[in-house]
Amino acid sequence: MRRTIPVLLFVIATALAGWPRRAAARPGDRAAPLWLAQAWQQYSPGERYEALRNYDRHREQPREKRREVEKEYQRYQQMPQQERDRIRQNYQRYQQMPQQERSEFERKYRNWKKGK
Repeated sequence: MRRTIPVLLFVIATALAGWPRRAAARPGDRAAPLWLAQAWQQYSPGERYEALRNYDRHREQPREKRREVEKEYQRYQQMPQQERDRIRQNYQRYQQMPQQERSEFERKYRNWKKGK
């Protein structure tokens, strides 16, 4: 559970930035469009590795969990650009938090989510 929140946030944020897809890596996968392949080249090798690891983790999730993530992504896509920019900025701030502050944030988020 502790890793779920950052992974979920990263999956959504990376998807917004241009999610990497391996060309026909698994049955049912489609090759990435050219613009996505070009955007992929802008990532450092470490960023590519991390994005692929997160993508693989996402693909290993149960189908229902993947649907939830995809549903949230679709909801995000329908938001006004100003709201999406705000979310992206918040995620960048989250990524830059020191580990202790990030852990505290995750704990508060889990408690908030339980009370929802």
